[in-house]
Amino acid sequence: MKSLVSIFLALIILLTPFNTKLDFVNTGTYYFYTTENFQNVMVTNIKSGQGYIISCDSDKIKEVYPLLDKKQIAGISGCFDNFDMDSFTKKYQLQIKFYEQIGDITFIYGYTKQLEKYVVVDNERINIQIAKNQYCTKIGYPLILDSA
Repeated sequence: MKSLVSIFLALIILLTPFNTKLDFVNTGTYYFYTTENFQNVMVTNIKSGQGYIISCDSDKIKEVYPLLDKKQIAGISGCFDNFDMDSFTKKYQLQIKFYEQIGDITFIYGYTKQLEKYVVVDNERINIQIAKNQYCTKIGYPLILDSA
């Protein structure tokens, strides 16, 4: 059985120039930040700054994702109940750059060469942000797009 994180990363990798086939079998909620005003009854579309945050539960993702213009997607986030940090780090050769604790949330900032997009935080390339608390783990590429 594929891990939730592996499937989430497959989704992230598709946003890079490689056309990796996606396999959406995990449960969670996906958030796409896009410049596209995507109107569809299967998603929630919220105006946010210069773009939109499109949210979709995993039961609708197979239908929604093919309809999105991939060139308009600036980032993606997901929320998952199960997360194995050691497996994730090894599989994607994630270099942990730094940690931050805010209240009951631990933020982890990392970089992997397997993804092209990145932002610079404290002079470090970051393309994976992870926020963990007692309820779930959120993963964002290149950063988490909704509140943690």
